[in-house]
Amino acid sequence: MPSKSLPLYKRILFTILAFIFALYCLIWVLSSPIIKYFAKEPLAEYGLTLSSDSTISFNPFLTRITVADLTLLKDNSPVLKAEQLALQLALHKLPLDIIKLEEFSINGVVVNVEKTNDDLWVAGVNLTPKSTEIDHQNKPEVTDTVKTDKESTSTEPLPYQVQLENLVLSKTTIDILLNGSPHTFDIKELLISNIKASQTQQSANLKLNALFDKAAIKLTSELNLQNNEGYIGSDLIVSKYSLNNIKHLIEPVESLDGLFSFSSNQNVKITSQGMDITVKQAELSTENVITSTKEQNISLENLVYSMNDFSMNIANNELEQNQLKAITGTAQLTLKNALVEALPSNNEKSEDDKSQQILSFAQLNVNNITPKLSAASESDLTLAPSVFIESLNLNQLLFSQNTTNELPPVATINNINISDITGSAEALSINEINIDSITSHIILNKEKVLANLVNISSSKNTETESTPEAEQTAQTQDTATSSSRATPESSTQKPFYISVNAFNVTNKNQIDFVDNSVDPIYKRSFMIDELAMGKLSNLQENTEAKTPISLKGRSNEYANFAFNGFIQPFAKKKTYHIKGDLNELSLPDVSTYMKDALKLELKSGQLNTKLDVTLIDDDISGDVSININGLETAAANNHETNLVKDQVGIPFNVALGMLKDGNGDLILDVPLSGKTSSPSFGISSFIALITKKAVMSATQDYLMTTFVPYANIVSVAMSAGEFILKLRFEDLPYEPKQVTPNEKQAEYIKQFIAVMKDQKNTRVKICAISTPSDIGLPAQHKLSEADIKALKTIGDERERAFKSSVVQDKQIETGRILLCTPQIDNSKGAIPRMVISV
Repeated sequence: MPSKSLPLYKRILFTILAFIFALYCLIWVLSSPIIKYFAKEPLAEYGLTLSSDSTISFNPFLTRITVADLTLLKDNSPVLKAEQLALQLALHKLPLDIIKLEEFSINGVVVNVEKTNDDLWVAGVNLTPKSTEIDHQNKPEVTDTVKTDKESTSTEPLPYQVQLENLVLSKTTIDILLNGSPHTFDIKELLISNIKASQTQQSANLKLNALFDKAAIKLTSELNLQNNEGYIGSDLIVSKYSLNNIKHLIEPVESLDGLFSFSSNQNVKITSQGMDITVKQAELSTENVITSTKEQNISLENLVYSMNDFSMNIANNELEQNQLKAITGTAQLTLKNALVEALPSNNEKSEDDKSQQILSFAQLNVNNITPKLSAASESDLTLAPSVFIESLNLNQLLFSQNTTNELPPVATINNINISDITGSAEALSINEINIDSITSHIILNKEKVLANLVNISSSKNTETESTPEAEQTAQTQDTATSSSRATPESSTQKPFYISVNAFNVTNKNQIDFVDNSVDPIYKRSFMIDELAMGKLSNLQENTEAKTPISLKGRSNEYANFAFNGFIQPFAKKKTYHIKGDLNELSLPDVSTYMKDALKLELKSGQLNTKLDVTLIDDDISGDVSININGLETAAANNHETNLVKDQVGIPFNVALGMLKDGNGDLILDVPLSGKTSSPSFGISSFIALITKKAVMSATQDYLMTTFVPYANIVSVAMSAGEFILKLRFEDLPYEPKQVTPNEKQAEYIKQFIAVMKDQKNTRVKICAISTPSDIGLPAQHKLSEADIKALKTIGDERERAFKSSVVQDKQIETGRILLCTPQIDNSKGAIPRMVISV
């Protein structure tokens, strides 16, 4: 037989090989049930079991472990699934101290992860380390024993190097439950290639393509380290992640919607001296973000933050541990269409309630944000971080609009530009602030509260009111105690320095003021043509420098003002100086604020004033020159021309008459002196002037010869009880409800303009007389407050329309035509008319 012819050693070798082959085959066949059997006990410690169809086999021929259809169950519910897992080891590399994995692939894994405040569960296993009680008396002995054992068993690190061509993880899903909120991490493919790992060298390439809560994530990375020195580079892209998935992480937020995206390219270089971090490009953006709390809604259409060529050097050596040594780069920030709204409180909420607009803007650009490192001071060379911003632009800013009462917003600004901003923990420096086109509406209600200001503290006030009084008292005492303790510390804190080189308000700026708390309602508009301020700084070398300021503008139709001066708010003696003038202020407009105090109204008059005032600490000094043209008064609330109560108006008019010059003007120079805490403001000088000054000048011949050519509209009469002649214009009749002059009045207006052009020094006051026919009522009808207000409104419109038609060609100065408080004639046969007097 052929077998008998084989040498003995071959038969022995064949037998050994056959035995090994048979053993390997037996191991391969029995590996799955054996592994599943011995896995029961350790899995049972965690309450886990393997499903019956799970397959785990070991191929000894290839040194390969294969897992198929693996399912781990806990309470009969799957906590981990794996369709396929393959791990193959190259045994022939072990003698060379190399652990080479020829294959490592995982496919179709589904695993459950749950994180609570206290525990972390992965695949049904709690990975949170549990604390154990240790006998403190025996603790030193245990420590010494362990130390001795470590010393006796310490060995050098194993010299093995791990090599793996490719680690592939695909079609894997990680279901995450984070404090009750679900998240899903779907790994389409994770490829880690060219893996080499030893005690001295680590290198690998990584590529990830995944979805996190349905948002695409792409990551590529390269690692190459030699003796803890080397290079790590990566590219990361996150596309359109829904912010609604993370609203539970922000406690005050009740709702959060919008999309988040991020991309970056960064490199880390590690050396023995430290670390260099470089970000070549990074961009963070959001879209259509809407979030709300109990008190507010916030929405932002778009945010883009981009960073380029950013680098940072961190020193880490024997002399310096984790010290920031250098930082460079630039960044840009853009926000579009932002809106902050206040919500009605729960106690006051109703179906008709609307959200109130606190703040909004169309676009915010922050350009060229550059980080810097510089010495903290001349004496302290420690590097302190700071940031430089080339410019900040804010467009179409709106502040506080109460939408329930349909009032205009408190303020809107077309553009704010701030240039060359440098900020740090110690100082803030700004080159220039320019504000373009401010429109403001200050509207007071009957309680003198801003009616168009959004109330954002209602809910907070409600919570405060519900706090027990004793608790509030305790809180107040605690606050007072802590404040008193903090006072010594705060006194030793370094001052924060602020420097602004220029502040300007340009283009069209208007402030509309409406006061509904007075009767009649007061309205005034201020147009700011120029507002400028020079350099202002609290730096030690600039505290005594004068900061120039200037203000120019107009009010209503004809009033104008111009002021300039300087301020020294940080000087040892704080100084404020202002010089300027206010012209053509119509006094009947401000009469509403004086009638309650003086029990009289200003029927007519125009104020022109000049001032030159200086305030040093609380000492005020200076002069105010007052020129009041055509001032006349009457009893308060005297609306009807036939019911004049002169017992109040006449004595004051007589006193003022002693101060008037030949043109009927009141000219006063009032010195200001004293302290702002108890100012005198020259009141005694004012009283002395009343008793000293009396000027009378008028001649009959001059008046008669001057105004005869205009006899159709002008007459000359001797006033009863007076020794001067007065001019009188004939009344100009109006049709009921007529406001604008018509063709029938053209000839009168033509002659009136001719008189004013011919007589350059003549100044007149116009007073509209309204009758009940203007509002469709009969004569001698009892007028209500609403009727009186309507008739005075018509009269005011007539006066302004008449003045506008007369001065439209700009050949007659507006200051020569004064307005008075409109009057009402409720007598029988009365007609609407315009009364003009000199």
